Amino acid sequence: EIVSRDWSSDVCSSDLLEPGRVSAWSQKILMAKTFLDAGTIQSTLDVHAAELEDTFPEKADALLWLYDNRSDRDAYARLVTQLAEKVRQGVATQDPGVKRYGLVMEPIQEYYLRNKDLKTADQFFEWHRAWRNDHAWVLGNYANVRLRKTGDYETSIALLEAALKKMDYGIGRKNLARAYYVASVMEKRNLHLMNAGSYKLKLLQSGFKEAEF
Repeated sequence: EIVSRDWSSDVCSSDLLEPGRVSAWSQKILMAKTFLDAGTIQSTLDVHAAELEDTFPEKADALLWLYDNRSDRDAYARLVTQLAEKVRQGVATQDPGVKRYGLVMEPIQEYYLRNKDLKTADQFFEWHRAWRNDHAWVLGNYANVRLRKTGDYETSIALLEAALKKMDYGIGRKNLARAYYVASVMEKRNLHLMNAGSYKLKLLQSGFKEAEF
């Protein structure tokens, strides 16, 4: 099942691209996504990207957004599978151009997490973090989606704490507080009351309140 991504809790992957590698039409699409303008995205692809393969990273990113917007599960899954194979081939042949697929690595990771394939999701994350030199946003975004899809608060907390040591940013702090909240609830449910209390204290120290989650 396709579930619309919670963009408010992530940092956009396109922000990590080198400016010189982002085409004018993909910038137009990025703006259209901000305004949820599916019509502009489709028309821009029709005019400027019709001859490109669907797996061309900037085009693929736009198509995944459209498929998600339309709840077209089959098309979404098909394109993610094709992109994943492109990445695997690029890694296997040590193609430096494979790093351009960083733009679509988060949808790939989320797809495999949603389908309970944690091992594959983690492998794509390891490649992505290596390409981006453990950029804080890469660590933080994966921690957030991993928490939402698997409930693994321990891994998510570790990644978010590492991200915030590299860069102090608001979305990261809120996502870490959310992970503390989930941890406190789960530990209490498992009758690990001391651990639950410790996580609850960290939540309070973060400046966020339970009611916010």
